[in-house]
Parts: sequence; C-alpha cells; structure tokens
Amino acid sequence: MAETYERFGKTMEIAVNTQGAVVRKMFLTVAMRTRDFVMETRRDAENWVDRIMTVMDQQLQRFEAQTEEELQALQQIAKAVEFVETRVQQLEQALMEVQSKEERLNQAAFPFMKLMAADILATPAST
Repeated sequence: MAETYERFGKTMEIAVNTQGAVVRKMFLTVAMRTRDFVMETRRDAENWVDRIMTVMDQQLQRFEAQTEEELQALQQIAKAVEFVETRVQQLEQALMEVQSKEERLNQAAFPFMKLMAADILATPAST
C-alpha cells in the first residue's frame, strides 16, 4: 500500500490536471484499504488478547486450586504436629508417674528384701 501511495503521489500533479475524479477515487480506495487494514489488525489484536487472557485465567485458577490444596495439607500437618506434641507430653507425664510409683515400691520393698536376705543367711544349708 505504501508503494502504491508513493506512485500515486508522484503522478498526482498529472492526474489532478487530467483526471480529478480518478485521483479522488484512488485516494478514497487507498484510505478505505488502510482503514480496513487497521480495523482488521485491531480485531486480531483484541482476539489475541482475549485468548491470552483466557489462558492466563485458566492458569491462575489452577494455581489457586494448587495453593489451596497445599494450604490444607500444611494445616493438616500443623494439627498432626500439635497432636504429637500433646501426646508426647502425656506420655512423659505418664512415665514420670510410673517412675515415681517404682521408686515408692522400691522404698516399700526394701525392708522386706533386707528381712529376706537376713532370713536366707540365717537358714542352715541342707545337704
């Protein structure tokens, strides 16, 4: 179109003097083709933007879904860790109670063990 317009411009003086109507028609044709080209290019650009936006929207939705899943997984892990920590504390408390009872039993059994040891030493060995 640019080349056509340049040729048109070079011959414009001759054409104006001899064929004004033809020149006018040529100018209007070039202008109409230019307008059509610009409008088609604009439509193509808008369609391209629409396609790109659709793809980006789909990717964002997938990313959002994955992020939500990961967040839920992390929340479940946090709950599990909290449960484990609570259970460890309960087991440590139970262990301390068992150790305390063992110590009291050992203290209570000490006189009996001492008495039994003395009784074994006092009993004559049978042959």
